[in-house]
Amino acid sequence: MKYVKMTAALAAVAVTIAGCATPTNPELPFDKTQAGSPKVIGLVKPSIPDRASSPIPVAIPGGLAGLIVAGTLAVMKSNRDASLDQIAKTHSFSFAGQFNNSLVAALQVEGYTVKEIDLPRDGTKPITPELIAKHPELGVDAVLDVTVSGYGYVAASGSDDAPYRPYVVTAVQLLPASGAKTTLMKDFVIYNPYNNPKFVVSIAPDPQYNFVHFSDIEASPDNAVQGMLTAADQTGQAVARLLQ
Repeated sequence: MKYVKMTAALAAVAVTIAGCATPTNPELPFDKTQAGSPKVIGLVKPSIPDRASSPIPVAIPGGLAGLIVAGTLAVMKSNRDASLDQIAKTHSFSFAGQFNNSLVAALQVEGYTVKEIDLPRDGTKPITPELIAKHPELGVDAVLDVTVSGYGYVAASGSDDAPYRPYVVTAVQLLPASGAKTTLMKDFVIYNPYNNPKFVVSIAPDPQYNFVHFSDIEASPDNAVQGMLTAADQTGQAVARLLQ
């Protein structure tokens, strides 16, 4: 039983560190006229991980050797995640705060009035029309739901010459405030799409925040934080542009 549990745990790790997978649901572009030309956007508090992460997108063999490799990489990833978290805390950096501020400001530039609304989430699951229908008091024209599944630093491969760059993986949907079971817009925004995903809005990472080794990130914490800040800003702006 212990072996089965360990196998399942390491298999989950392998999936996690495999990188951003291609979304299974294609995007649905925003049509302002068809959506009723909304003016007031209800922004649900985005679902964002509590801390940065550093995925390790390498191939993992099968069998016992694969379990050993996955276990080793899991420890390495945990250590790197902890290092990024410490850097962020030391510099009082909040990805969630930076992203939210950037998104709100960019939506206002697009001409929207933004009302931040509090809807109870079921973990990291997307907001549903059924939940919105239970809250007719929102006073908005549409509900914007944003889920950031990961952010931090990642190398494009396990190669020694693959630099580490900031990354952000984001899913976005716009739903009617009426609670109608339809979707006004749906898309995926990825800053530094290191695994060549399809059906996404891709943002090329700023080249000034390249680090040859992970230890270079730890040696230059100011630049590392600035890289994540830039990624948060550019991702928030890209999400807002989906509502043009």
